[in-house]
Formats: sequence, structure tokens, C-alpha cells
Amino acid sequence: MNTINDLKLLMEKLHVSKARLARLAGLTQATISRWFSGERNPSLENWNIVKKALEIEALRQRQELANEAETLTGSRVVGDMIRGKYNEGEFDTLKAKRGQL
Repeated sequence: MNTINDLKLLMEKLHVSKARLARLAGLTQATISRWFSGERNPSLENWNIVKKALEIEALRQRQELANEAETLTGSRVVGDMIRGKYNEGEFDTLKAKRGQL
């Protein structure tokens, strides 16, 4: 993420509003809005804070998705795959061992 456009795209992917980003990063919504309007540019420190906040949010969402998948499928392996514990080939091997393919 190197530009405001990259930031916008990532926020869209994560379904994070300007207000939520401000809360996650500990900044004001006015600050975020000024960046988006081009009125101000983020300092390097704030840019790094925002990047870290979105990284944490992405991990939180991934964990939430994994938990929901485990609940729906009754399979911890599915949740672990979403968490990135297994790649697709390893997942297929695990399923085959369990006779699930």
C-alpha cells in the first residue's frame, strides 16, 4: 500500500469506512477525510499506523471467517486452512487421509 488509491482499495476490500479506519488507527475522521480529499498527505508515522491497523483488521476478519467456517462445517481443518495453516495441497491430503474427498 503506497498511495491513497491503494488505501481506498484495501478499505473497500475489508469493508472499512473512513470512520472505522480512524477508530482503528487512533486518528480523527477529519484527518482521514483530508487525506482522501487531497487537502493533506499522511505523515510517514501516520501512514505506518494506518497500514498496521488495516493489517490487524484483516487478520481479525480472517479469524472471524475461520471460526464461522468451523462452526458451519464442523471441521477445524477448514478453519485452519482459512487461517493459512495449510495450503490447498496439504488440505486435500488431510481430507484424503480422512476419506473426505
